[in-house]
Amino acid sequence: MAIVKRKLPSFDITLRVLIALLGGYLLANLIAILISYFPQNNEVDAIVAGLMVSFIIYTIAVMFVFAVKTIRTAALGVFGSCTVVFGIISYLTMANA
Repeated sequence: MAIVKRKLPSFDITLRVLIALLGGYLLANLIAILISYFPQNNEVDAIVAGLMVSFIIYTIAVMFVFAVKTIRTAALGVFGSCTVVFGIISYLTMANA
Protein backbone atom coordinates (compact mmCIF):
# COMPACT_ATOMS: atom_id res chain seq x y z
CA MET A 1 0.00 0.00 0.00
CA ALA A 2 1.33 3.37 -0.94
CA ILE A 3 0.81 6.26 1.35
CA VAL A 4 -0.25 9.23 -0.68
CA LYS A 5 0.12 12.72 0.70
CA ARG A 6 -2.53 15.03 -0.59
CA LYS A 7 -1.99 18.71 -0.14
CA LEU A 8 -5.18 20.56 0.63
CA PRO A 9 -4.94 24.18 -0.52
CA SER A 10 -7.94 25.21 1.58
CA PHE A 11 -6.26 23.88 4.75
CA ASP A 12 -3.04 25.69 3.82
CA ILE A 13 -4.83 29.00 3.37
CA THR A 14 -6.85 28.53 6.57
CA LEU A 15 -3.70 27.95 8.60
CA ARG A 16 -1.99 30.95 7.03
CA VAL A 17 -4.99 33.15 7.84
CA LEU A 18 -4.98 31.94 11.46
CA ILE A 19 -1.23 32.50 11.79
CA ALA A 20 -1.55 35.95 10.23
CA LEU A 21 -4.48 36.97 12.44
CA LEU A 22 -3.34 35.59 15.78
CA GLY A 23 0.42 35.82 15.35
CA GLY A 24 0.33 39.22 13.69
CA TYR A 25 -1.93 40.61 16.41
CA LEU A 26 0.31 39.21 19.14
CA LEU A 27 3.49 40.50 17.50
CA ALA A 28 2.03 43.95 16.87
CA ASN A 29 0.90 44.32 20.48
CA LEU A 30 4.20 43.05 21.88
CA ILE A 31 6.14 45.53 19.76
CA ALA A 32 3.77 48.33 20.83
CA ILE A 33 4.53 47.44 24.46
CA LEU A 34 8.25 47.32 23.71
CA ILE A 35 8.23 50.74 22.06
CA SER A 36 6.33 52.22 24.99
CA TYR A 37 9.26 51.34 27.28
CA PHE A 38 11.85 53.47 25.49
CA PRO A 39 11.03 57.20 25.81
CA GLN A 40 11.17 57.80 29.55
CA ASN A 41 10.23 61.49 29.54
CA ASN A 42 6.69 61.34 28.10
CA GLU A 43 4.68 58.16 28.52
CA VAL A 44 1.69 59.29 26.47
CA ASP A 45 3.79 59.96 23.38
CA ALA A 46 5.50 56.58 23.77
CA ILE A 47 2.17 54.76 23.95
CA VAL A 48 0.78 56.58 20.91
CA ALA A 49 3.99 55.92 18.94
CA GLY A 50 3.83 52.25 19.88
CA LEU A 51 0.24 51.98 18.71
CA MET A 52 1.00 53.68 15.40
CA VAL A 53 3.95 51.39 14.75
CA SER A 54 1.82 48.36 15.65
CA PHE A 55 -0.35 48.93 12.57
CA ILE A 56 2.73 48.80 10.36
CA ILE A 57 4.06 45.67 12.11
CA TYR A 58 0.72 43.91 11.77
CA THR A 59 0.64 44.62 8.03
CA ILE A 60 4.21 43.38 7.61
CA ALA A 61 3.43 40.20 9.56
CA VAL A 62 0.42 39.42 7.36
CA MET A 63 2.43 40.00 4.18
CA PHE A 64 5.24 37.81 5.54
CA VAL A 65 2.89 34.92 6.33
CA PHE A 66 1.51 34.88 2.80
CA ALA A 67 4.88 35.50 1.12
CA VAL A 68 6.86 32.57 2.52
CA LYS A 69 6.80 29.17 0.90
CA THR A 70 5.77 26.90 3.77
CA ILE A 71 3.45 27.18 6.74
CA ARG A 72 6.25 26.05 9.05
CA THR A 73 8.41 29.00 7.99
CA ALA A 74 5.51 31.39 8.51
CA ALA A 75 4.72 30.04 11.97
CA LEU A 76 8.36 29.96 13.08
CA GLY A 77 8.98 33.46 11.75
CA VAL A 78 5.99 35.07 13.44
CA PHE A 79 5.98 33.16 16.72
CA GLY A 80 9.78 33.20 16.94
CA SER A 81 9.69 36.99 16.63
CA CYS A 82 7.02 37.08 19.34
CA THR A 83 9.25 35.02 21.62
CA VAL A 84 12.24 37.31 21.06
CA VAL A 85 10.21 40.48 21.68
CA PHE A 86 8.62 38.94 24.78
CA GLY A 87 12.10 38.09 26.08
CA ILE A 88 13.25 41.67 25.57
CA ILE A 89 10.15 43.00 27.36
CA SER A 90 10.73 40.61 30.25
CA TYR A 91 14.35 41.70 30.52
CA LEU A 92 13.40 45.38 30.50
CA THR A 93 10.72 44.78 33.12
CA MET A 94 13.18 42.98 35.40
CA ALA A 95 15.83 45.66 34.85
CA ASN A 96 13.42 48.45 35.80
CA ALA A 97 12.15 46.70 38.92
